[in-house]
Amino acid sequence: MLNTEKFTEKALEIIDSAVRSASEMGHTYVGSEHILYAMVSEGDSAAADYLFSCGLDAKCLYNEIVRMVGRGSPSKLSQRYFTSALKKILEDSYINAVSEN
Repeated sequence: MLNTEKFTEKALEIIDSAVRSASEMGHTYVGSEHILYAMVSEGDSAAADYLFSCGLDAKCLYNEIVRMVGRGSPSKLSQRYFTSALKKILEDSYINAVSEN
């Protein structure tokens, strides 16, 4: 499980949104694509602003995720279903954020 004390409220909202998105898509895991989709969907952060400036929008990203991974029946996921890669991304993002302060 993720140590939620390490993250800001905003980051935790994005993480929760990623879990919900993966669940709604019927995926059996929560991966980096779900975090990216949550950031773009949320739309109120520096990360989202940057992604928008690169031409990425939520609808396009959603469609691409479904095209690449597929869509299943909605499921019930939690942080237990994070991929190893996503766990590493979140841990590295925390370390980078702390080192910049």
